[in-house]
Amino acid sequence: MIKLTIGERLKDERVNNNLTIQQVCDKLKEKYNFKLSVGKLNEMESDEDKDFGYRAFVYLSKLYKVSTDYLLGRTEAKTTDVFEREMCDYTGLSEKSLRKIFSMNMASKTLFKSGGPIDVLNYLLEGNYFHNIIIALSSLAEASDDAVAREIHYEDDEENYEDWKIRTADDESNLIRYRISELTTRMLDEFDRRSENNTEFRKNKYGSSSVITDEYEKDENV
Repeated sequence: MIKLTIGERLKDERVNNNLTIQQVCDKLKEKYNFKLSVGKLNEMESDEDKDFGYRAFVYLSKLYKVSTDYLLGRTEAKTTDVFEREMCDYTGLSEKSLRKIFSMNMASKTLFKSGGPIDVLNYLLEGNYFHNIIIALSSLAEASDDAVAREIHYEDDEENYEDWKIRTADDESNLIRYRISELTTRMLDEFDRRSENNTEFRKNKYGSSSVITDEYEKDENV
């Protein structure tokens, strides 16, 4: 994740609120009786003025509805909720991801005795393959653009192997996709074995999926 400068954060939040620099200055004066000149805010957004006044950040954070810590670059979480911000900082999850997990946890508590979405997530995280899939997905996002021919010798857990010749970024992407597909199959097999050994999980394995789907769709529309 690319960390934004203070100026970039200020500009992003202003743009996200569909405000011009002049409108921001006017609103600060109107709402909080705080005077900030157009030139000063422009310098702040351009990272030209490092002499930031604390009061400016207090009122800008109120106007943009984000935390002062976010504007000052001390956290990547915009939320003003202290607990939520601490959880984001501790886990590295975004606010949206954290809220989805919270929603899954609430669904597990209210709709299932066991075997709900949060239990599924725990099973996957505790297993042997989920982490490697995430690493592979990261590699897929960063697949090299260099069209340099090179051999990749891939050896899997069963001592079988495939040789791949990488000439283009597409070749590299295809190799990573193959690896993700293989890991996903193993993860699902492992998940199935573990869940079948858990009586309570198996008892609720196929329940109320439509309700969960509705919850996700509702969350997506927020």
